[in-house]
Amino acid sequence: MLEWSDYRRKSVTDLVRELRKMIDYVNPNVELTAAVKPNLYEARDRFFQEWDVWLAAGYLDKALVMNYASNLKDFASNIDIIYDNLPSKYWKRIVMGIATYNQSPSEVINKIKYSRVTRFKNVSFFSYNVMDQNPKYFRSIKKILYPQG
Repeated sequence: MLEWSDYRRKSVTDLVRELRKMIDYVNPNVELTAAVKPNLYEARDRFFQEWDVWLAAGYLDKALVMNYASNLKDFASNIDIIYDNLPSKYWKRIVMGIATYNQSPSEVINKIKYSRVTRFKNVSFFSYNVMDQNPKYFRSIKKILYPQG
């Protein structure tokens, strides 16, 4: 079973590497990004995503970490694993994904603040449907992100 998992992980990494080569050949100005699982161990072992390796090897320009936990403890735990396993020089290439579909605006704000305090300045929100269906949801979030306007 371990050999099969290693083969699958290597196959995904080989695909990402080949995509990087192809993009660099066709148009080196195009960024390669990937939406990835937030827990590095689970990403590697269950989903065969070695996204820490992809960042370190230069295969990815950015990793959009789908850290969609509604519980702040789980959200923080995923960040702790990144801290423990990925050198800080790669952190600026991480976009911390925060869910909006499963929590209140105040919980989202807490996760934005936590991301910033832990030096992950870039955040993204999932999903657009929440903003589209309830524009008021983002007003308090916008005040935190853009206090001057």
